[in-house]
This record gives sequence, C-alpha cells and structure tokens, in this order.
Amino acid sequence: MIHAKKSLGQNFLKDKKTISAVVACASLDLPVLEVGPGKGALTSALLDAGHTVTAVEKDDRLIDFLNQEFIDQVQSGQLTIIHGDSLELLPESIGFQDRKYQIVTNLPYYITGIFLRKTLEHSVRPISVTLLLQREVIDRIIARDGKESILSISVKIFGTVKKICNVPRKYFSPAPAVDSAVLYISDISDRRIIDAGITINNFFTTVKAGFAGKRKTLHNNLKNLFLEKNKNFTDIINAIDCDEKIRAEKLTVDQWITITQVLNT
Repeated sequence: MIHAKKSLGQNFLKDKKTISAVVACASLDLPVLEVGPGKGALTSALLDAGHTVTAVEKDDRLIDFLNQEFIDQVQSGQLTIIHGDSLELLPESIGFQDRKYQIVTNLPYYITGIFLRKTLEHSVRPISVTLLLQREVIDRIIARDGKESILSISVKIFGTVKKICNVPRKYFSPAPAVDSAVLYISDISDRRIIDAGITINNFFTTVKAGFAGKRKTLHNNLKNLFLEKNKNFTDIINAIDCDEKIRAEKLTVDQWITITQVLNT
C-alpha cells in the first residue's frame, strides 16, 4: 500500500461527489494536464468521462503504480504519465506549445501560490484551471468580504473565478488540518493586459506597491511611485473616481489597470 508522504504535502482525495464536481468543470474539447494525480482517483474519473490526460507526478513511488493501474489507457494513448516537478516543467516541454489545454489539480497546498503565479503569468497559459485549495484561501481569492488582496487581483487579472463547492477535510486521506474548496478559473488569458496597453511587470509593480502597507491608504503606499513617475495623486483619484483615503483592498482589477495606465503613460 502506498501511503501519503508528509514531506510532499500529499492528501489524497477520496470523495466521489467532489471528484465528480471537479471533472464537471473540465471541457471534453480540450486535453487535460493533471498535476499531482496521486493514486489516480481523479485521473480515473477524467478518463472514464472520456478526457485525454497528461498526468505529471513528482513522487517516484507512484509512477509504476499509475502505469500499472491505467495500463490500458496508457497503451491506447488516452493517458500519458510524466515523472517530474510541476514547478519546473514548462507546458511547451510536454506538448502544449501549439494547442489549447486545461489544468485539473489537487496540489499540495504549500506550493499552490507559486504554481498559480507561474501558470497564469507564463506565455503558454491553460484555458482554465480547476483546483482544490484551502477554503479560506479561495474565499480570499473570491473576496466575498469586499476585501481584495494581491492574490485575488493576481488571479482575476487573468481569468474569471468561481467557487464550485466546499470540501470537508474528512474527504481526504490523510485528513488535512483545514477544510478545502474547489476553485474554477475560466477564460484565462492576458487579453486585459494587452487591451490596456500595459505590461504584466508594470501592473504587478503597481499592485504590490499599493498593498505594501496594509494599514496605509493607497496614497501613502503609492507615493514613491508617484515621485518616480512624476505623477500627481489627484490624477489617479480622478481616473478611478474614488475617495482620496481609499485603501488598496477596495480597488477592483479595472481600477488597478487604470492606475497602471496613468502611472506609465
């Protein structure tokens, strides 16, 4: 029996309803890149639904297991299993350079932030990402409390976010210390960046500066950028039509785009 490795942050999903909810987010028209298939519970459901899957697994113990468990699908070409680290492999290196694809994943939570950043900012982006995350992190990304964050803005600039369902910790083996949820990011592209005539680097420089001091106003956080760019804060306020004492957490993606445009034109 293969047990979860604590060092790899493994928690194997076992709940069939959650698995079905994740699979339902995936389009049959696009190949699936599954990151971290584990023992193949989600892989099996994707294959049964008719998806073509490329599965990337870091744990070398699971490679032979997966190849034996899905021997027929591997031989038919419906499933390709790759031994590697998802944070190091580039989409184009595993066949997604010239075709659209989607990502489905139950990643270790400690690498989710960097995985999302690398995936969304990379030039060969998926059309959608469906993933399990800590419930509280997804709630921050959705920002239902009206408080945006660097994380939520960083995801929303590239796609549309939706929480699919909550996933209690008991649905995993071993059970993690927190409850989870399924996040669906759709319509992923850099179109908003391109249409605005700004760069990804300028956008994130502005956003990170705006959130630099949690208790500070937008004006205080951005004043160094104003000086550097020789801009007036009044121009910013007029452009985004807001109060002078507004804080970064209250700004929308569109307002951040506008601020970036003002600072860099």
